Amino acid sequence: MNAGMDPTVSLVRSPRDDTRIEKPIIEVKDKIALFQEPKVSIFAQAKYLGQYSNCYLILEKDSELWILDQHAFHERILFEEYSIEYAKNSIVKQNLLTPLIVSSTAKISAIASEHKDKIAELGFEIEILTNSNIALHTYPAFLSIQKIIPTAEELLQKILENEFVDKTQFYHLFYSTLACHNAVRAGDPLNAELVQ
Repeated sequence: MNAGMDPTVSLVRSPRDDTRIEKPIIEVKDKIALFQEPKVSIFAQAKYLGQYSNCYLILEKDSELWILDQHAFHERILFEEYSIEYAKNSIVKQNLLTPLIVSSTAKISAIASEHKDKIAELGFEIEILTNSNIALHTYPAFLSIQKIIPTAEELLQKILENEFVDKTQFYHLFYSTLACHNAVRAGDPLNAELVQ
């Protein structure tokens, strides 16, 4: 999903002429504020009916049929979970028995050293090595093992690109990107158990 795209809007393709039409899926009167505990999910009483084309979730709520883009929907859920963990200072860190090494440049290592506290708040405890590489000693527990190094590399790149962005905006940017990368994809088959 693009960073500026609203997850409550789905792009629908017309099967006849392949045109793209933006259609609101649901109207959100009060969007959840960044890093604020969400209210009770509007989907708590929704009945899952199935999946269409491995891209859309079909739900029924209050006699209404809802069609949701599964990637955008899951991305929003993950973003809220990550944001809440951050807001509560409760990001669970997983220690590594052996540090993972991230290849880096002198410039990125210098910036990482300056922002060590910011990086630690996101769950990564780092050590700058003499060859400018970076050793990871902890990582956020919600990451799968195979995503640790790519996520750390992306985090370092985002710090480099957004060095002067305010802290809250930076975390918003990082968590929205992380949520996008960890969300189910269009084409992923899902069953009712996974959707719950």
